[in-house]
Amino acid sequence: MSAERQSLVRSQEPPHANIQVSLTLPPRALLARCDELRIADKRAERRKALFGKLALGSFLGVFILFLAGAVLEQFYLLPLAGLLFLGFVGSLIARGVAGAADIDDLKLDVAETLCRVMASDLKKRAPVGLSLDFRGYDKGKPAADSTRFWSSTGVKTFVRPWLRMNMTLLDGTRVLVEAETHCKRKQRAKRKYTKMKDRVTDHLTLTFRPPADRTLDREHASLIQQRLSLTGRGGPRDASTRLPSAIGLELVRCRIKPREAVMCFRTAPSLRVRARGGWTGSNLERLLDGRKAFGALILSYRSMKADASSHA
Repeated sequence: MSAERQSLVRSQEPPHANIQVSLTLPPRALLARCDELRIADKRAERRKALFGKLALGSFLGVFILFLAGAVLEQFYLLPLAGLLFLGFVGSLIARGVAGAADIDDLKLDVAETLCRVMASDLKKRAPVGLSLDFRGYDKGKPAADSTRFWSSTGVKTFVRPWLRMNMTLLDGTRVLVEAETHCKRKQRAKRKYTKMKDRVTDHLTLTFRPPADRTLDREHASLIQQRLSLTGRGGPRDASTRLPSAIGLELVRCRIKPREAVMCFRTAPSLRVRARGGWTGSNLERLLDGRKAFGALILSYRSMKADASSHA
């Protein structure tokens, strides 16, 4: 698992794959399907890198041959430069096709980690429902847009739900895991390009529904919040009350009903910037991954169990 985690690619640019997956399978079959997706993703990454190198080599070849043919009057080199230019265009197209199959490693890691680590705690006969959307958070219509049609300067807000996972634990508790990415994009038109600055946060929502013979006590929601170190709006902000750094998430809302408990977490913001030289990213390690999602799930579940046992 550690080797796989080290190989996770945190892309500098926004994800742009055009793949959606919806499955309902037993845990083992679902893990096998996740392995297939990971293998296909690594193959797409290698092809994308290969065609990128071919495009760069073709471009340099075109430049050198054209310069040599024009300066040295070796005009027979110009047709070769034309062939290399066609190779350059073809390599760019092939790189784009390979990039469309290059999925976001972090999204797959969340689903795969939850299924793999929780496999022994899941009912064997109860299938796991999984829906994954690998499309970029900036694809589709923004939730809010202050730009005008005659100018690209302004602010856009994107919300992209990308995970929905249903599972049933051995004690009969049903768990729903949902995740979505929120992006606030500031755009400013330059003379030759449009500068973009994305402020990105991932939101994780955990919903627990107890078996039919059990209920939750909403009066004890404050105790569960204390165990989870609530740091949301109006809560304490000192570092000693935050969630453990190993989890890297902030609890922003906790709602307890007799038949349902909902915990909402979010990551600290990450930043992606597109300038003249392309995309760059900072604090991308803050994005949601499998370790953070599992940490929030197990901490929330143990807090509820501790509350139930202390008030039985």
